[in-house]
Amino acid sequence: MTRPGTLAESQFPDSEPAFSRLAGNSPALHHAIALARAVAPAESTVLITGESGSGKELIAQGIHESSRRANAPFVAINCATLPESLQSSELFGHAKGAFTGATQDRPGLFEAAHGGTLFLDEVAELAASAQAALLRVVQEGMIVRLGERRERKVDVRIIAATHRDLDAAIQTGAFRTDLFFRLNVVNIAMPALRERENDVLLLAQQFIAEYNRKMNKAVAGLHPEVTRLFLDYAWPGNVRELRNVIESAVLLARSELIGLGDLPACLLKRIKAPESNPARPAARRWAEPDWRMKITDALLKTQGRRDQTAELLGMSRTTLWRKMKALGLSD
Repeated sequence: MTRPGTLAESQFPDSEPAFSRLAGNSPALHHAIALARAVAPAESTVLITGESGSGKELIAQGIHESSRRANAPFVAINCATLPESLQSSELFGHAKGAFTGATQDRPGLFEAAHGGTLFLDEVAELAASAQAALLRVVQEGMIVRLGERRERKVDVRIIAATHRDLDAAIQTGAFRTDLFFRLNVVNIAMPALRERENDVLLLAQQFIAEYNRKMNKAVAGLHPEVTRLFLDYAWPGNVRELRNVIESAVLLARSELIGLGDLPACLLKRIKAPESNPARPAARRWAEPDWRMKITDALLKTQGRRDQTAELLGMSRTTLWRKMKALGLSD
């Protein structure tokens, strides 16, 4: 059986289970997936933290798919997209005449997710009134539509996510302490892509294969210059940004390898602005000429044997492979 997160398993189309689409060999990613798998069969509320684009919704989908609610609805909403005036109406529903424009009774997302899972992305963006109503649902499983007094029972598992520092939000009064503790029964921290250096090239190859299929293209991989750039770039938009870059590059690729000229202009512009792209110190060191010489000399001494080369240089085989990729070296 292929280990979860490897390329072979991560090449499934988007219709495949969410956990299978979380490709990577990073220990931090594997820990997050293992924790999600462990909590999935329970009914506990889960709080997923991590930067935008790091895969929080995929983890939430994976928990739902691995739970007893898998055949029931999975409803997702980004709370940051809801105007404050509509938050309660969208989440809990409203009665006819509750406000101007409410021409009929309308159920909210909690009722739509009845029996299943409701994923509240960017939950820290909810206004104080919506936070208070959400706390009541978490505690009692009851909602009241806007403009009604009747209580309605809902059976919903809540998974929340945020990229914000909730401790800081609590200190400023922007987020309720009691709601935090109700949501934070299990916390799953998603690592940023810059913390998963080993996964950047693996993910790039996964997305190349995916968009080759979708666009009927035959792109084989990355030019060594692009490989070095990808390893040095901080990826502030995380996996979502990398996916978008690869989609554009595969579409525009003029040869079997993606070159610098195939990359989006906006990415190259960000890379040229050091203040907006804090390159990894390690990646800068790998590009120094003396590393190229050291690795080349060691490969010659060991006749291209990577295990002996890595031992000679005092590093792991994984680190050696990563440095060779960054420098465009082969055995």
